[in-house]
Amino acid sequence: ASGTAMLNSMLTVHAKVVGEDVLYLKDDAQTLSDEAHATTVNTETKLGARQQLYTSVKTMLGNQKTLIQGDITDVMSADVAQLATKLMEAQTVYNMSLALGARILPSSLADYLG
Repeated sequence: ASGTAMLNSMLTVHAKVVGEDVLYLKDDAQTLSDEAHATTVNTETKLGARQQLYTSVKTMLGNQKTLIQGDITDVMSADVAQLATKLMEAQTVYNMSLALGARILPSSLADYLG
């Protein structure tokens, strides 16, 4: 049942209680109020879970924003000349390692791999 229907049921029960309609209260009121209460509790549970999810996502996105801003700041403050020099040094060391490795491997193994 919809929230509006449950609210209407509760208002009807309230009106019957105020009007002291004992027969109605004895027969229908308990069932209506139980159903309305169960629907209300179920809806509150779903809303609470959804709110918790939204809060979790908000926190995660806030953390990502901080990380991204830090990355942008790091990139903007990077010394391009220094990075290029480090890259060339790393490339030179890598090439030297390959050349040294080729000299150390036995010729038959080097021929096999080549």
